[in-house]
Amino acid sequence: MTKDDIIKMAQIAGWDMGSDLSDGFGERLQRFASLVEQETLTNQKVWYYKEGMRDEREECAKLVEQMGIDGYGTLAAAAMIRKRGER
Repeated sequence: MTKDDIIKMAQIAGWDMGSDLSDGFGERLQRFASLVEQETLTNQKVWYYKEGMRDEREECAKLVEQMGIDGYGTLAAAAMIRKRGER
């Protein structure tokens, strides 16, 4: 969501951008829109990071399973790797 998107939503919600600008509303809305845009980008980065970690964990678990030797707990180790992502 961009700053312009947020301002457009304010207009759709009925905020009068013409008359409200005289009392500093426009500047406050611009600052607010910038904060929302920054927070949205931060949340997207965190989500991508967590998804990448989840995918990496699954690949490690698969590798442990494939390299497993019966009786050495490799299936348990793979399960523990997957379980770490549920915290």
